[in-house]
Amino acid sequence: MGREAVRRFVELAIPNHKICKPERSKGEDVGMGNCLQRVGVTIGDTRDHLGRGRFWQRHPATVMADPQGRNGHSHYPVPQGDSPHDCCSDTLISFHKLEEQELYMLDYLIFKVRVFGHIPILPLKAALAPDLDVVPEETILKYRDYENPDFQITVTEENETEAF
Repeated sequence: MGREAVRRFVELAIPNHKICKPERSKGEDVGMGNCLQRVGVTIGDTRDHLGRGRFWQRHPATVMADPQGRNGHSHYPVPQGDSPHDCCSDTLISFHKLEEQELYMLDYLIFKVRVFGHIPILPLKAALAPDLDVVPEETILKYRDYENPDFQITVTEENETEAF
């Protein structure tokens, strides 16, 4: 969800029980989707450029094993090829119905295991530094003081930052 969708959910939907009922009659994802629609947030097509799904409402083994049943829970149709790889995007975001142990296993296989001799085509890049221009100076100083009490920051006239 984008920032505006979260804002509408928190500020408009949750406080108004006519829009967002506190009791759960359906799954939380369905209830949240209904609340969001009532405050003007619409669903969008999340498939990739090849039409492959990024969000799956079923277990990955079920999605991979049942090519013909892939569209049962999908608002937008996905490819129906015979290969398990025809359905799912390389930029996949989530599956549903995973047990805790399966999440730990996936974390290990995705982020820890490196195949010997394999050099990834697109190596992971370092995250960009946050844009500190939008953060109040006192907030930056508070966290810098917390991390390193001896750290100080000064700004020269040429807008160059020096740390010492």
